[in-house]
Amino acid sequence: LTTPKRLKGFLTSMRSAPGATKAIKALEYVLPGSASPMETALYLLLCLPRRLGGYALPKPTLNPPIVLSKAGRRHTIRNRAKPDLYWKAKRLDLEYNSDEFHGESSRAIDSMRRKALERMRVEVIELTHDELYSTSLFHATALRIARRLGKRIRSEEEGGFRTRRAELRQCLLYDDISGRDEDVDASSCSATS
Repeated sequence: LTTPKRLKGFLTSMRSAPGATKAIKALEYVLPGSASPMETALYLLLCLPRRLGGYALPKPTLNPPIVLSKAGRRHTIRNRAKPDLYWKAKRLDLEYNSDEFHGESSRAIDSMRRKALERMRVEVIELTHDELYSTSLFHATALRIARRLGKRIRSEEEGGFRTRRAELRQCLLYDDISGRDEDVDASSCSATS
């Protein structure tokens, strides 16, 4: 529908409007190419700075088209794959498998895509809805991704990260769904405002 560049142009033209300066600053964290709100939330949880509750991982590319090699095409009926969150330099794909869009036929296509990418030496990490919404399971996945990217995640207790992470999760995942995660309190989204 739009791009970060177009958003910046619009906001710059509205610089005197209330909130425009904050919105321009927030554009630093906007990536093009997201195919769903959950992909965007996942990217923000992993890549926002720790002071905002994120894991401060390097930014991925969202849904880049990858032309499959001959070996990769042997495992799928398609010529291309579109990883959800892709770190090209490390050949790492993070796939979010929601309950809503991953029925039986979609699972078959996902399996074929995963096999094709793995044949091309791309590591595929899958994350389910339940893993995303569980603080401990998501943390374990974030640590796995960080290790694969060669990044060290500092202690959760260091600098109040656990609290900021809970606030960010509340803001991104629970504003419309209350009480899903025992570690999330009812605090506001102050970490991101």
